[in-house]
Amino acid sequence: MAVGLVVGLAAVSLVAAWAALCFSDLGGLLCVRPPLFVKESSYRAVLEEIGAGRITTGPEGTAPLPGRYTGLTPRDEVFIDRRPGGVVLVLFPVWYGRGGDLQGYLHASRPLADADYYTVDWGPGGVHQHLTVAGVEFLSAEPVRPPWYWVWRRVD
Repeated sequence: MAVGLVVGLAAVSLVAAWAALCFSDLGGLLCVRPPLFVKESSYRAVLEEIGAGRITTGPEGTAPLPGRYTGLTPRDEVFIDRRPGGVVLVLFPVWYGRGGDLQGYLHASRPLADADYYTVDWGPGGVHQHLTVAGVEFLSAEPVRPPWYWVWRRVD
C-alpha cells in the first residue's frame, strides 16, 4: 500500500514538474510544447469573445485580454489577424524569447492552405515555409489538430 502511494505521488510530482517546465522560459528555450488541452477551454472562451466583438485588436493586431484571463498568455495578450473572406487567425503565445522570438498556439477559422504561407530561402539555413499573423512574421507552423497549430519564430 505504501509503495503504491509513493509511486503515485512520484508520478504526480513528475507530471507537475513537466507541466511547469512546459510553460516556463526554460521550456520555451528547450522548445518544449505545452499540451493544448491544459488551456484549450480558456482559449475557446477567448475565441468566443473575439467572435462576439468583446475582445478587439489594438495597434498591430494585438488584443489585450480582460482581467479574467490574466496569466493565460505571458503578456496577457493575443494576436488577431482578420483576413479577406472572413478568415480569422488568433495566436495565443505561450513563450517569448529574445527579440521577436515566440512560440504558441494558433487557431485558424479554417484549416491553413498553401496560399497562407510564403517561402523564404535562408541560404545555409535552407528553404522554409512561413506565415505572418498580425504582423508577427516568419512563423513556422505544425498542425496539432486543425484548426489548431503549433507555431514558432526563432530568427533573433
